[in-house]
Amino acid sequence: MDRRRFLQSGSATLAAAALPAGAATANAVVGVGSNSDPYQATSAAIAATGTWPGTRLSGKTVFIKPNLVAALPASSGATTDPEVVRCVVDLALNAGAAAVIIVEAGRPGAFFDACGYSFFRSYHPRVSLVDLGSQPTALTPVPSGYNYGAFWMATLLNQPNSFFISVAKLKTHALSGATASCKNLFGIIDIKSYLAAPHPQGRFALHDRGLTMSIVDSNRLKKIDYAIIDGVYGMEGPGPLNGTPVQMDLVLAGSNAVSVDSVALSVMRVPLSAVPHLSTLGKLGFGPTDLTKITVSGASFTPRTFARTATPPNVALPTLSVPSFSPSAGQTLGITQVFSEAVIRFVEVLSLTDQSPTATLLRTVAPQASVAAGVRDSLTWDGRATSGALVPAGRYAVHTRAVKTNVQAPGDAISWVTIT
Repeated sequence: MDRRRFLQSGSATLAAAALPAGAATANAVVGVGSNSDPYQATSAAIAATGTWPGTRLSGKTVFIKPNLVAALPASSGATTDPEVVRCVVDLALNAGAAAVIIVEAGRPGAFFDACGYSFFRSYHPRVSLVDLGSQPTALTPVPSGYNYGAFWMATLLNQPNSFFISVAKLKTHALSGATASCKNLFGIIDIKSYLAAPHPQGRFALHDRGLTMSIVDSNRLKKIDYAIIDGVYGMEGPGPLNGTPVQMDLVLAGSNAVSVDSVALSVMRVPLSAVPHLSTLGKLGFGPTDLTKITVSGASFTPRTFARTATPPNVALPTLSVPSFSPSAGQTLGITQVFSEAVIRFVEVLSLTDQSPTATLLRTVAPQASVAAGVRDSLTWDGRATSGALVPAGRYAVHTRAVKTNVQAPGDAISWVTIT
């Protein structure tokens, strides 16, 4: 297994994670619209929630983030239907929004034209398409971030008096289990700053710290004010690109993204345990994942079991014996981990910064080896680098990477320790 580059250090432990601003569980209403016409299905879903902000959008800048991950039509199941977005645009304009900005990014540029969004260029004077990759960026703090203390993000998205709407897609995902509203926020992070340079396929280095907590941190970075999922055509199998389209004629909507995503999982009959970032967001208070605590309103629907591919191992955060230790005083760090399935893993200590996409390998604590399911992996680090020298005082990442024999992609996780 080649080591991927790591980037961006975190600034707080998971245990100290703050409840996100505006994360409400009392108003967990998810609306369902059922229609083969994407515009009508979206209108019905939003109306069914009773939570559309209406005139509270007056004078605001409304950002709409679809999922345009490839140059493919919505009927492929990969991308958000432009008619779903058009319905949201019309509602925002009617509510008096000062501007409606549809944002997306891609490695070669945003796929607006290829995905059927070109008509928005002349749709209304207050409507625009913006490729985030063309915008100035800044290192933006992540409140209570775990994997990341800050993300590079377009400064456009930080303007005051704005309202952010995620218009995602109903589909399974070969790495995260499923992709919906919360995973859609990966697209607002500056793509150029997070491509793993040693790898010609340009895999996101964000994955290399642990996909679960990177998605969680993206939701700490930017609050989703309203969530919509286009399921007129969904995708099953090896999403987000290579799966099979499934016509469901459904749109889901609501003011709490975690709840909307949880209902989306029930539509696809994907268990919550298969989507670790969503269960983690629920535990952190971003919204309820328990369907008994979510009111589903509007059209009825018949769930369909979406085909799923084997995903990488879900690697828990390494458990550290202490949050800080002093090697110069003879102290050591205990590292333990239990895997729910048999894996091949290695464990290492890295030096990371927010500003740079590079990482410095300090020590391989455990070389690549097979570990059986349920066996406690117990390791010790003496605070020394590979050379034998004591590592300077500072904050460092203990990184575990694991693979399964039937899945090429790895699972990753990090925990943070301070050397005093």
